Amino acid sequence: MDPGSHWELSQIPKVVGGVNPASTSYAKEVYGTAFEKVVIVSSPRAAEMTKLLENCQRFLNISFMNSLLKLCEELDINLWEVIEAAGTKPFGFTKYYPGPGIGGHCIPVDPLYLLWKAREHQIDMPFIELSSHVNESMPAYIVERVSKILKPKELKDSRVLIIGVTYKKDVNDMRESIALPIIERLLQEGVHVGYFDPYVNELHVGATTLHSIPLTARNMKNYDCTVILTDHSNISYELIAAHTPIVLDTRNATSKLADRKNIILI
Repeated sequence: MDPGSHWELSQIPKVVGGVNPASTSYAKEVYGTAFEKVVIVSSPRAAEMTKLLENCQRFLNISFMNSLLKLCEELDINLWEVIEAAGTKPFGFTKYYPGPGIGGHCIPVDPLYLLWKAREHQIDMPFIELSSHVNESMPAYIVERVSKILKPKELKDSRVLIIGVTYKKDVNDMRESIALPIIERLLQEGVHVGYFDPYVNELHVGATTLHSIPLTARNMKNYDCTVILTDHSNISYELIAAHTPIVLDTRNATSKLADRKNIILI
């Protein structure tokens, strides 16, 4: 499943591996009533590994982009521009994008199941370990970027508005949302944090309860910095750019705006 995507459920192939030919045949028949394509593999273990492979591939590649992001910042290179340019190659390249971190119930979790199983068999999986380290470092990196942007003002004296708190765009889903540890770190630094998300009216971060504020020009002018963490389609980024002193865009949500003088990409 890919919540919020343009794919219909029936269009996504279902991978099936039964414990014997009869169960495989029955599962294929059942799933065939709902899915256009059912892919048969040799066993439940192969089916489960298929899912793990898919999630691990995305986990590794997104984490690699986040690692590359930090280098591009130091080199003053727009990684988003580089990715789009690389994507013009008609073969051999798949676009993966950087961001504030990896969320959801699959990608941040499933690779760690595989890592656990590998350790049971004394097998090293250094790529997953390194990717996990990169992913876990992103909340601190985002807070560090906010701190640099606001200097010489101290974080503890700052007001930061977060745009989008769900784990991905256009869904009401908070599972493993990277927004939570980012907001928690900001609060620990003494930042006054506000947020807006059209799908989440109330947010619990540790012992703190926050409520989504109306996204108005008057409200936005009360904040020193706005951070876009989730790029929902039904948000006016023109309004944000027009009424916020500075915007940290972690999703390239403002790419189509003509005037981006006060916008910083991670």
